[in-house]
Amino acid sequence: MVNVREHLDQALAVAVVAGIVACGPSVVERHNHACELILAGENAEAEAILREVLVERDDMVVRLNLAMAVLEQGRIDEAEWLFDGVHDWTEDGEDVHMKSKIGLGFCAMDRGAPVEAERWFREAGDQEDLAISLDAQGRYAESVPIWREIAENSQEAVDWVNLAAAMMDAGAPCADELTQAAVLARGDESFQAELWSMLARELEPHELEALAEDLSTH
Repeated sequence: MVNVREHLDQALAVAVVAGIVACGPSVVERHNHACELILAGENAEAEAILREVLVERDDMVVRLNLAMAVLEQGRIDEAEWLFDGVHDWTEDGEDVHMKSKIGLGFCAMDRGAPVEAERWFREAGDQEDLAISLDAQGRYAESVPIWREIAENSQEAVDWVNLAAAMMDAGAPCADELTQAAVLARGDESFQAELWSMLARELEPHELEALAEDLSTH
């Protein structure tokens, strides 16, 4: 199964950047730069900047991204405390409130508590993370329909690979799903090795050769 954590980091940090309002441009610029650092994996530097910003602007969006930077450094308890504070001080319907639930779900996953994470992801309406938490519990019969809906809606190769991985873990044939992933992934080298390794487990050698030839000529 491909690593989707990078995508989730982006969903958490970038989606709330626009939430900081009524503050000076230097605060916004430093906050946005910190978010870019989180996405680049420079979490210690991001944390330092966000703590400075908090002194000038105690904002729930800043606290949320600070929690993410802390979590990415492996300090789960501290991150959970920060996410919990954002959750308690914001209201249902607010984007930052929903994102705090996702953050709490991340903390639960990192603590090895996928059942708890499942609850948070369900509350947040976060289907992708919900499927991941179900997979972590071995509940593939429940995760497969979620992955399928995600894949059919996005038409992204990575989502078809995630669907196929869950089906494979469930013992279900997934050649059609992997073939769809291969069609969509033409020209994308990021996970070709994994994809073709999975295809080799599902297709006969002559079928695999025919697929490769077909993809190279269309």
